[in-house]
Amino acid sequence: MSEKGFVPVGKVIKVHGLKGELCITWYADSPFLIAQLSRIYLKTEGRHPRQQVLGQVRSHSKGLLVSLESVQGRDQARQWLGAEVWVRRRDVPDSAAHLLRDLELLGSAVYLQSGGYLGRIESVDHRTGQEMWTIATPAGREVLLPAVPEFVREIDVHRALAYVCPPPGLLELYDAQDQTEENGPEPPPEPSGREKR
Repeated sequence: MSEKGFVPVGKVIKVHGLKGELCITWYADSPFLIAQLSRIYLKTEGRHPRQQVLGQVRSHSKGLLVSLESVQGRDQARQWLGAEVWVRRRDVPDSAAHLLRDLELLGSAVYLQSGGYLGRIESVDHRTGQEMWTIATPAGREVLLPAVPEFVREIDVHRALAYVCPPPGLLELYDAQDQTEENGPEPPPEPSGREKR
C-alpha cells in the first residue's frame, strides 16, 4: 500500500558490481517511467520513502541497473536490498500518466455487480490493443477481463477498488462462477460508472 502522493513501481532485488548499482525489477510497464524522472524514492519496511537522485540507468536481463548519487559502493547499496521503488505522483509527466494508472490498479479488489468479491487485479496488459486485466480469485483461478466501459462499472483508485459486470459466460469459462465471496477485504463501492482518483 502506497503513502499518499506516491506509487510503488518496482523493487530492489540485488546489488550489482563494485560501484553499488541496484538491480531493480519493475512492475507493469513502469521501466518507461524512469527515463522521464530525475529522482525516485526507496521505501524499506517501517520507514518513510527516502528520496534518491538518479545517476546512470541501463538495461539488465532482470530489469534495470540503476546508480544513485548517494550510493558509493556495494556496502552502501546493500542497505536497499528488498526496498520498494516508489515515484511521487506529481513528478510523473502527463505523457506517462497512463503508466501510473496501470500501476495504481495492481492489487485492487474487484467486486461483481451482485456484490460478490471476485479477486484482485494481478496485471494490466495493453499488448492486444485493448486493456486487459488478469484477476486472481481467492481460489487461485485467473480471470481475464477486457477492461472496457461495458464491463468495468467503476474504478476507485484511492480505495483500490473496482466494480465490474463481466459478460455472460466469462466466469464460467474460467471456472470461477462459484469462486466469488460475498464479503471481500473491503465493502464493495456503490457503482456510479466513473473513475475516481
